Amino acid sequence: MDQAPLSQRVWVLQERLLSPRVLHFSADQVLWECRENYACETFPDSIPLMLRGVGFLTDVYLRDFVPRKPAASYGQYGEYMETELWSKIVETYSKADLTFRKDKLIALSGITREIQHLLKSTYAAGLWRCHLSYSLLWTAKSGAYRSTDYLAPSWSWVSVEGPISFPDGMREVFNLLKLKGECATVLDIGIDLVTPTDPFGQVKSGWIRLRGKVGVASWKWTKSEDNWTEETPILLTNYIPPFQAYTEINNPEQFYLFPENDNFTTVVSIYLDDTIDIPCQQAFFFPVYKQSVTYGGCSADGLLLQLLPTGQFARIGKLSFTDDRMERILAAFEDRDIVII
Repeated sequence: MDQAPLSQRVWVLQERLLSPRVLHFSADQVLWECRENYACETFPDSIPLMLRGVGFLTDVYLRDFVPRKPAASYGQYGEYMETELWSKIVETYSKADLTFRKDKLIALSGITREIQHLLKSTYAAGLWRCHLSYSLLWTAKSGAYRSTDYLAPSWSWVSVEGPISFPDGMREVFNLLKLKGECATVLDIGIDLVTPTDPFGQVKSGWIRLRGKVGVASWKWTKSEDNWTEETPILLTNYIPPFQAYTEINNPEQFYLFPENDNFTTVVSIYLDDTIDIPCQQAFFFPVYKQSVTYGGCSADGLLLQLLPTGQFARIGKLSFTDDRMERILAAFEDRDIVII
């Protein structure tokens, strides 16, 4: 049923998740769905697992968490399962169809209220304050593009039309949140709501203030229909002060990253938030997380940012790379407080 045309609608996704029991009327039989079982006229006791498909809405964990089953019952990963649950909901939601784009947050508000009971955290335009650093690392998938209508700040996945994803799997969530390795600190966040009494509704504007290191990433890549590449070498340099892009800086350092090197210790992935061809061969790089990798070196994930005339920044993408010079690279960047809108 997850692949049925009706199930591809955003509002139907929310109704299925929140309803304790659902009846599906198909062309040849009626199907039953509840928190305990899936059945149909062909299999009145229970549909075999192998025939239920791999759709997200048939996930047993999802059915447990919607009625607020304690996360502690899932062991060491339990406290992070709510975060992965929200990530999977958003990933499924971002691929669904919605007639009126302005309803993007509203159509998710019922689920959001349920998740808030689990996370006990502040909601901010599609992200949660308790795991905000992790949530900033969403990736726009092929076919996604930046909405022409204002829906949310650039750092929120809501601002992008089309499919998005978060770091894969519970192990990655566990590594990022438990093992830490943050390169950035969230200082403050502000959201201006259309309806001030509804924190889950439409947004007029928003910003986030972060403290961390800022560098400059340059690359040469002519985009096609895809908005990502893993084959383009990049150049990382010291941070260039605002409005002084052509001014020499003290102690300049440059680091070339070549993904095709023989020892495979350098891996570079660029993900842009828009498939439309825009002149973004250079952007500011703001690392968010770093961690050691098994085959040597260290990996970093961070945001690609565009400097605005106001001195604030807007997100335009994400950069992930692995290199054995990570400590030197990050040490060369300038410590700075920035505001992303």
